[in-house]
Amino acid sequence: MASATINPTRMELNRLKGRLKTATRGHKLLKDKRDELMKQFLDIVRRNRALRSKVEQGLERANAAFTVASALMSPEMLEQALLYPKQSVELEMSFRNIMSVNVPQYQFHTRNEDPSEIYPYGFAQTSGELDAALEALANVEPLMGELLHYRFTEGSLKGQSFGNLFLAALNGISGGSFDQAVSRMSQVLAITGRVIPVTTSNVQLEAEFENGTRVLGESKIFYCKKREDCRIRQVRLLPEHPPALEAALEAIREADMILLGPGSLYTSIIPNLLVEGVAKAIAESSALKVYIANVMTQEGETEGYTNADHIRALFQHSLPELFHLCLVNSSAIPPEVLERYAREGAEPLHYDKAKCADLGVELVSRPVSAVCDGYVRHDPELLAAALLELHAQRSVRIAGQGRYRTE
Repeated sequence: MASATINPTRMELNRLKGRLKTATRGHKLLKDKRDELMKQFLDIVRRNRALRSKVEQGLERANAAFTVASALMSPEMLEQALLYPKQSVELEMSFRNIMSVNVPQYQFHTRNEDPSEIYPYGFAQTSGELDAALEALANVEPLMGELLHYRFTEGSLKGQSFGNLFLAALNGISGGSFDQAVSRMSQVLAITGRVIPVTTSNVQLEAEFENGTRVLGESKIFYCKKREDCRIRQVRLLPEHPPALEAALEAIREADMILLGPGSLYTSIIPNLLVEGVAKAIAESSALKVYIANVMTQEGETEGYTNADHIRALFQHSLPELFHLCLVNSSAIPPEVLERYAREGAEPLHYDKAKCADLGVELVSRPVSAVCDGYVRHDPELLAAALLELHAQRSVRIAGQGRYRTE
């Protein structure tokens, strides 16, 4: 009787070899299919020069936008681009041939000429005002508002807000056009209305105090005023008289109502009036012009100021009688809230009708404030209702012209 020895290991190996041959054939079929499709694609691109050019341009734009955004998302680039005004940025570009298409490759080289001087004013600091305006008009969840206001607490970005960095990234992918960056941010936030920067020039804010001391930089004014313990005599933009964005001037000319404030007197409201042409455009407008007075004085800027002091400073930095109406708050403020403000050196703004009248300004009192999280703020709905009431009372529509004139 014949016998045979069965080797299970050899049988398993033969089975695996068979599977491998099958898989190899399948892999070859897939490779052939891939190569065929790749050949067809390359043939189409080679035959259609216009398509190839369009693909290259699209890749270049997309790659540039992605690279700029990626660079701005790095802490090092953000520190260079946002915190230091005196810097030079070089962009090195090369091309890499991928599937017969020249794809651009970018590399940034940034060097500070004066790394000790931090941006005292201008884009990195004042975009906070734009953030607030955009947020007020945005149709987004409250979380977005918190995100825009968030400030980093450590590292190279300490003190910087996410809103500033968001604008910086949009500014980068908009080719350095700040007004385009604001427009794109408006699209992202789905805002109602328009937010227009008054100027796109890179300016700094200088404050001069009554004792002759001068300080350069918005963020330094607060500390300097506390140290010098005297009032601010004047503020100026450096360079002086930067050109206004034409869209901003056009918006002023077309407005039916122009509102100034509320906000920080020397670091939020007055700087806008120092831009070339803005004060003149407001003065020449036939729109109803209203200054919305702050509810409280502000530590580090307006301690001890009355409402007349605010108006006088506005006129000194722009034009006399720039406006003739001032809306002030008449809502009561709880004593415990007043005590909290008093500990910080702030108090309710004192309204002197006689002194305001001497300046050519009429005071209109309305309950427009509310307490939120322990702070006194203008209530948006109450403020809007008061302004609409003023407009209805003080403006007369000229039939057929679609314009208003003030009475």
